Amino acid sequence: MHNTTFQKGMAYLSAAYGTELSRERLAVYWDQLAHMDDDAFLATVKAHVAARTRFPVVAELREAYRQRCQPQACVHRLPRPRCVDEDNARRVLQNLKTQVRRPCP
Repeated sequence: MHNTTFQKGMAYLSAAYGTELSRERLAVYWDQLAHMDDDAFLATVKAHVAARTRFPVVAELREAYRQRCQPQACVHRLPRPRCVDEDNARRVLQNLKTQVRRPCP
């Protein structure tokens, strides 16, 4: 994530919840969240503000980001089923269930 995106997201949270952020607290949030995608981070921040009544801790933002991004990453890796008969359809469905239940790396 770009530093300017991080600053924008944290300023949004600060304004929404009326919370002053110290330099040390911002450093911790940056250390924990810097790996995030810019657009997904901002979307996560806005979704948190829309749904929650208090300033988020790092773990809440990480979990919301993971839920926003991880299912999409898994879906793109699933094979397209090529089922013609019923037995093949069952095998493909069982394979898909196994892949969906397995966590993404």
